[in-house]
Amino acid sequence: METFLKVLVLLVGILLVWVFIWEGLRRLKVWRIRKWGVKRPLQMRSGDPLAEDDIVDDVTDRQNTEDNQQNQSQHDRQADTVSARAPEPNHIILNIYIESKSTGFLAYALFSLLKRSGLIFNDELQVFEAKNEQGEVDFYITSAVAPGVFDIKNAMVSIPAVSVFARPDLQTNPRMSFFKLLESTHTIASELDGRVLNMRREILSEASVSADYLSVVNTYAVAESTAAALSASNSTSIVVDESMQDDNHVYQENESHVIADTRVDADSNKDQHVAG
Repeated sequence: METFLKVLVLLVGILLVWVFIWEGLRRLKVWRIRKWGVKRPLQMRSGDPLAEDDIVDDVTDRQNTEDNQQNQSQHDRQADTVSARAPEPNHIILNIYIESKSTGFLAYALFSLLKRSGLIFNDELQVFEAKNEQGEVDFYITSAVAPGVFDIKNAMVSIPAVSVFARPDLQTNPRMSFFKLLESTHTIASELDGRVLNMRREILSEASVSADYLSVVNTYAVAESTAAALSASNSTSIVVDESMQDDNHVYQENESHVIADTRVDADSNKDQHVAG
């Protein structure tokens, strides 16, 4: 009997130790999940109240993080697009493709033509860019094959197509920049035996130019003209205000002189009347 009790007590002790160890491991897993973001084990029981609380906490934290990221992204987009000439808070890209009619453009011939046409190779972006007299970029030319950059040192490769694109929302004169883009596009296609495609990879037609590109360009051109007119109007208003202030100052000085002269004349007439 005494031996049976000893064995029973030993088994109970082992069971309690096992329970404490299991509980400690479970809480350690929960702590690791909350601290390091480790995915929750699938075998965790749904009826465990601690597990359900932790799941709610994790979901709430994740939602708060996503909300903060969305708010920050929205704030950044608004800050990037605050411009007098931007009618919409979106980045607009006008894209035209030049596709080779044969096996591709020889990189050497393409690079040589672009450099002769006045384009500059941007070493940082690894693309060609056309700039105007003010230093603004009229348009970019990139490879139409991912990742979209040119290996300027490897001039013997074949390039199936190139992409010519512009950002009218960042240009002072988007209409002029677009026509420069269009002229360069047709020149490249003519010199290297290529075909010009629109953003849907269809043959570029006059209807497509008008509907897909000029409608957007004209919107930004009108917005730019309006912004310039408002700026000129504000400058004129400032000049007029300053002129009016000067006129008022002169008028006040003249008025003071007139009042003083009037008083002198009145005193002189009074003295003559008394003397008489």
